[in-house]
Amino acid sequence: MRNLAEVAKFLKLSQERNKISQKTILENTGLTSPTIRGLMSGEKDSKLTTLMAVADELGLELMLVPKGVSGLLQGGLAADTSDKTPRVRSLIDSALDRKGE
Repeated sequence: MRNLAEVAKFLKLSQERNKISQKTILENTGLTSPTIRGLMSGEKDSKLTTLMAVADELGLELMLVPKGVSGLLQGGLAADTSDKTPRVRSLIDSALDRKGE
């Protein structure tokens, strides 16, 4: 992910896929509604600890990786896979494709 908009899109997709309400995120993280809205919209440059708390609530974990391998690690929730690095498709990707047919 290269910018706040991509992070926000990834978080929103994770929230939707996990069927977690914003209210649940608020209650379990102790963050304020404006903070969550800003993070999830990509309009606010949140603190790293805020991002970590929301990611944890969504069942995600932050990880820094070298740029050369980042494209290979992007999964079914990736916000943007338009880079030139070919993405390895997982069994989950295939199942989601079949479900969408």
